[in-house]
Amino acid sequence: MSVRIAGLLLPCYLAGAILVWLGHRAWQLRAAEALYREGRRLALTGLLVSAGAWLVMVIWWPWALFDPIGRPLAALRRMSQFMGLKRDMPFAGKIMSTYDVDWRYMLHYFGLKLPEFIVVASVPAVLLIAIRLWHNRREPELLHRNLVFGTLLVALLFPWLYSVARSSIVYDGLRHFLFEVPVVVATVAYFLDSLLGAALARFGRRAGVVAGVVVALLCVDQVATMVRLHPYEYVYFNRFIGGLAGATDKYDTDYYAASYGEAGELLAAHLWRTEPERFLDTGYIVGSCVGRDIAMRRLPPNFQPRKRKPDFWLGYRRDDCHLRFPEAPIVVEVEREGGVLLIGRDLRSERQRGG
Repeated sequence: MSVRIAGLLLPCYLAGAILVWLGHRAWQLRAAEALYREGRRLALTGLLVSAGAWLVMVIWWPWALFDPIGRPLAALRRMSQFMGLKRDMPFAGKIMSTYDVDWRYMLHYFGLKLPEFIVVASVPAVLLIAIRLWHNRREPELLHRNLVFGTLLVALLFPWLYSVARSSIVYDGLRHFLFEVPVVVATVAYFLDSLLGAALARFGRRAGVVAGVVVALLCVDQVATMVRLHPYEYVYFNRFIGGLAGATDKYDTDYYAASYGEAGELLAAHLWRTEPERFLDTGYIVGSCVGRDIAMRRLPPNFQPRKRKPDFWLGYRRDDCHLRFPEAPIVVEVEREGGVLLIGRDLRSERQRGG
């Protein structure tokens, strides 16, 4: 849940499923004591599951460690009243306001930022679950399965439909909906498990071996991609758009400005290589579109931030910061898989560069 506090919806779905099940059992048992025992058992299970999820969330959310209860709830309140990010952002090659979000926004990002096999399998997965839910609708003994199917579909579709209906304001990228990724993967996993079960019944162990090899190759492919993108794994785009290189001009990529750290190292290394004597006793001014703490990350002490009359300009792609000072020579590029995340330009005159 730490990826976005809206992941609190998931325990709510669990609570809803438990209540539906208890209503069904009340109709079956017609005995208050037995219903109480079952309700207590399910409530305890739900609380333990939610507590475990909360613990995992807090462990991977350093900000919340200072107040494991209060801070996540404060984040939830802030998100529910989120009105503070009015800006334009690229979407599908066009410019879109965060206050006027295209209804396809979430579909686009999930279709382009999840691995290809997850995207391809998600469509038949949803259809399979919907068909089985409809087929079992009049079978009370299959209610437990229907609850699983129904919970998956609600968890998968409700956030998107709600955000469209409310015209919700969003951050750039997929950040608002990261909590949906496990739900998508769980839906696809159910579909693949059903597919593998049918294949094993028809073809025997050979089908299992083939499936294992295919899954292993897909995993290796994703791991290799993450290695190539490191440490900017979050800028991943799949091959449907041509990877990161195909997405850089159409969607936001490095919106956290993480590439400034590497850019600082590259700029310092460039100056040490090209003007080592001056580098040791010269102060340089660096301009950028981000705060000083981000821009100066990993730069030596002889670099200072200032936007007016800088010696160098470090511009990432957000808000077209990288397009400023187009006449100045490029001395630094932060690139992954053919997609440029940040450009550094030397704004000094020829005389200043020559010493």
